[in-house]
Amino acid sequence: MKKILVTLFASFILTACVTDNNKTSSSQPEINQISDIPESMRTISKKQFPANIKDGEFTGTASNGRTFKTVVKNGYVDKYFDVYHPNGKLHSHTPLVQGLAQGWSEGYTQEGKLRTKILYKNGHLVRFQVYDEKGSLIKDIKE
Repeated sequence: MKKILVTLFASFILTACVTDNNKTSSSQPEINQISDIPESMRTISKKQFPANIKDGEFTGTASNGRTFKTVVKNGYVDKYFDVYHPNGKLHSHTPLVQGLAQGWSEGYTQEGKLRTKILYKNGHLVRFQVYDEKGSLIKDIKE
């Protein structure tokens, strides 16, 4: 039961990753404004862990095989939510304040190159940036 709940929780958090870095840009829908991003992916709400998960650092594996690390505080995810590619490199880092996404979330390719930056305020996406393989900003969408 614990594994199922943690897997469901991780799957929900991972939906916040707007861009799957394993796909090429041609296979993704064009995003020209914030409203082009599905509503379910524009907000990361405060999520509670199962009661049997103790406060402190927590590591788990999502159903897609990616590992995640976070801190549990008073039953909620807090401080950060980091997701790792199967090769061990960082996939995304999302800062959290009292369980809500707050600040710049960064997404990386399997090679460790910056691919996206998403600015969250109180859990809501307000800015979305995409970078090319050379690290140059190619898209900057603001609310």
